[in-house]
Amino acid sequence: MSFCNKCNYSNRGRNTTTLQNHLRRTHEVEYTNFPTAIRQGREEEADDSGYMATRTLTAGLENKINDLVVRFFALPNISLNAVESAEFKRLMAAASPDYNVKSRRTVTSRIIHLATTAHHDLKARLQAAKSFSVGIDIWTAPGMSKSYIAMTAHFYDEQYERLC
Repeated sequence: MSFCNKCNYSNRGRNTTTLQNHLRRTHEVEYTNFPTAIRQGREEEADDSGYMATRTLTAGLENKINDLVVRFFALPNISLNAVESAEFKRLMAAASPDYNVKSRRTVTSRIIHLATTAHHDLKARLQAAKSFSVGIDIWTAPGMSKSYIAMTAHFYDEQYERLC
C-alpha cells in the first residue's frame, strides 16, 4: 500500500512506484527528494537488522549486483514483484547500502536482454557445429494419463569437443 502523508492519498495493493508517480504529478518538491528518502530509509532498515555491508559500491560492483539480481529472478522463475518487496530491499540494503534496487520494469528489460544475448550466443555456437547427436526418450508418468517426449541434442566442433 502506498500512502502520501502530504495529502492523505492512499492506494491499496500498490507499491512505491505508485507513490512515486503520485508525488511526481502532485507534489513536485517531494518527488525531487523521493529517491534520497528511499535510500535513507533502506540504510536505516539495514542498521536495524544488525547486518551492514562495509564495501564501497563501485561501478563494477554495481554492474555485478545488477547481473546477479537479474539472474536470480530469471533463472528460477521467481516472481518479479519480489524486486519491489520490503524484504528484498532490506536484503540488498544489508548487502550493499549504496546499491539502488532497480524497479520491476528495469529487471524485466534486463532479463529480456539476457535472454536475447543467450539466444544469439547459442545460435552462433550451433552454426559453428560440424556434427551433432540426438537422443529421444518417450515415457508416461506412473498413474498419469499424460505422455511425455524429450529430445536432447549435442553439438560438436571439428575436434569433437562438445559445444553444447
